Amino acid sequence: LSGALASSLEPTLSSKIKDLAWALAYLASVSAVGSDTCNDDVSKARQLVLSSSSRQVRVLSAMISMQRLFRGRQLKLKLMLEKSVSKEVREAVQETKLTFLMAAILCQRVFRGYKARKITETRVSACSRLQHWWRGVLIRRNYLRLRRAVTMAQAIFRGSQIRFMNKLTMRALAGIQGICRGWITRQNVARLRRTRIHFYRMQLFELWRHARVSLAYRSSFWTLVHGEGFLHFSLIERELCRCWDLLNVDFSALADGKSPSTATSRYHRYLLVEGQLEESRPKIDRVQHYHAKLVPVFPAEKVGIQGHISGANDKHKAKILHQASEHLTLERLRIYERLSSIKDKTALARLYAALSLPLDGKLRKKGFAEEIWTWCELADKSAQLIFYLFPEARGTSCIRSSMAPSKKAKKRFAELSSYQEPVLTSNEGRFVQSLIDDLTMSDLRDVSIALMSAVQQMWYKLEADNAEDDDVMASHAYWFRRQRDAIAAGHRVPWNELKYALMRSYLYGESLTVALYRSGL
Repeated sequence: LSGALASSLEPTLSSKIKDLAWALAYLASVSAVGSDTCNDDVSKARQLVLSSSSRQVRVLSAMISMQRLFRGRQLKLKLMLEKSVSKEVREAVQETKLTFLMAAILCQRVFRGYKARKITETRVSACSRLQHWWRGVLIRRNYLRLRRAVTMAQAIFRGSQIRFMNKLTMRALAGIQGICRGWITRQNVARLRRTRIHFYRMQLFELWRHARVSLAYRSSFWTLVHGEGFLHFSLIERELCRCWDLLNVDFSALADGKSPSTATSRYHRYLLVEGQLEESRPKIDRVQHYHAKLVPVFPAEKVGIQGHISGANDKHKAKILHQASEHLTLERLRIYERLSSIKDKTALARLYAALSLPLDGKLRKKGFAEEIWTWCELADKSAQLIFYLFPEARGTSCIRSSMAPSKKAKKRFAELSSYQEPVLTSNEGRFVQSLIDDLTMSDLRDVSIALMSAVQQMWYKLEADNAEDDDVMASHAYWFRRQRDAIAAGHRVPWNELKYALMRSYLYGESLTVALYRSGL
């Protein structure tokens, strides 16, 4: 019945609803225009609106009647089902319903809690974003105000900071430049010193041969003075000067130079001597000759040669060279005898091989004695061989022996006027220390003489200050007064008394304050 009623009412109801909607829309448009025209459409629309209320009441009452009939039918079916089912089944169904109900309640609670949390998180996120935005606005406003406020203070502070850092940077750069330039200068000086020491030692080796220096002295000096410091450099220069003096080298050619310092420069003297040696240096094949023959080069060696004019000093030096030559021959004779005393053929073979001597040649021992300290490239080996054959000669200036030379040894070498050993000096056991002491005393003498000369020149300048008529002397006196005032700054001492303290500070290596204190000033 309800289905048939619904199917019969459906097209009429839908058409009525459509007519009612058209009537309401038409009346709304007419009222919006504001016209009071009473035509058929307006009257028809008004009749539809007035009649719609009674129709709706009848439709609703029909729907309510159908719902009541349907629910009554459902209730009767439910009661009939309960009567047909047992009590246990009903209870089980009831429990199942309760279980599903609790589960549904739990699911609802979880879902509602999740939904509430999401809503809360959304609100909190929205509030946080709003707070962030507002706080950003406040911070930007404060930042702009602060930026405007501190611009001047920053400018003042940065200006002072830049000026301070500029001073620090300039001082640091000056210090770094000083350190770097000092290091570069020291490296250059060390490299120059190493180079000069190398070439000085090469020339010294040849000068020893020309000056007939003792083999023990050569070995001791070569092994002990081999460093690259200023001390060894000074010792080598001093030894060169000693050899130049023994050979009476003529340095008058240096006095003609434009610079007066070249006449006293040891390096220029070295170059002059090296040129003389290069002109007379023999080209000898070491494979065919045991040793190189010396060619007279220096004035002390040329005494007695036909056509050479010798002075008294040359003859005196030649006499000293003759004595040194006899002592050198005596040392080679001692080497020959020491080789004769060695019975171990293996040791002798090693000694000969060290100087590249043939093992089957004649006069091997004499050749060994004459070959040692002959070639510069074998200088280190020659020194080691001397100390191997004569351990007692280490640190001494000659080879000594208490035994008289044998007849065979005298026959092998030239006849000597005397076979006596050189006189033993007091500092024989302190070879290097004696050289250092002599060098120190010489340097102290030179420094003292230079200081006395400088003080005398300063005194002359001070005396020249009184000469008012001479403008040149007055200008010298002006600069001298500036020098004197700079030295005497902080010391309220008369200049005549300050001179003595200045001299004492130079001689004893003290500061000027300590020198004044020790002098009682």
